[in-house]
Amino acid sequence: ELSVLFPTLIDKIEFVNGLPANYIYKNTYRGQKVPAAEIIHFKYFNPTPGSGGFGMSPIQAGLAPVTESNEQGEQSVKMLQNGGPPGFLSVADSNVELLEPQALKIEEDINKNYGGSGNKNRIKVFGQKMDWTQMGISAMDMDLLESRKFSLRDICNLYHVSSQLLNDSANKTYNNYLEAKKALIINVVLTELELVVHEFNRKILPPFEKRDGKDYELCTDTSVYPELQADFNQQVVALAGAWWLTPNQKLEIMNLERNENELMNQIWIPAGMT
Repeated sequence: ELSVLFPTLIDKIEFVNGLPANYIYKNTYRGQKVPAAEIIHFKYFNPTPGSGGFGMSPIQAGLAPVTESNEQGEQSVKMLQNGGPPGFLSVADSNVELLEPQALKIEEDINKNYGGSGNKNRIKVFGQKMDWTQMGISAMDMDLLESRKFSLRDICNLYHVSSQLLNDSANKTYNNYLEAKKALIINVVLTELELVVHEFNRKILPPFEKRDGKDYELCTDTSVYPELQADFNQQVVALAGAWWLTPNQKLEIMNLERNENELMNQIWIPAGMT
């Protein structure tokens, strides 16, 4: 039986002679000490000194584009809510003095009754001519929308995923959507699966191999992905012409089980060949 431990509840890893000895799992108030022999721990590479045996998330490595994307979103919301870039009002006539209480009253009145998207385009009447001095940069000048596209692509690159799959219509790296999905399966999904399968082969299978006196290997079943079926069909056609391979060798290439029939271990030369 395998149980999944939440990575966020792993408080620390205890090391002995440079190797993990125990994992402290905070599923209780005091935490539970789990021997490393009972843990399958696979992680991403972490170059940070003093990482304590923990891997580094791609999001942590790409913190800059993630932060940039969040800031762009917040800035866009603020501009939509406030109706434009920030600035300040001033009396146009230099001979008219605006006292501080008056200025504060005008500022309070505008923020209360004219701030926010619900009050957009409402008209404010003043007793004298006013000037508006813009201090901020407009969304168009900041090019927020275009910048968010690049941030999206940067974040997708952290996981080797085409941004086309996340509605980035401007990014036409692949000929079509199906090719992008195929690349996602090959470059991302199968890579992650191989990481898990490798650890299962390393940690789980040895006791069964020792018990049965046989070699075992867990493999991924790629036939469940319709995006890869075209490659499967091409592989069948290619192997059909590879007469110099035995049928069992062809089965191994296709990640299928060998056939026990002895004839499947012989090379079958086409009848038209000399």
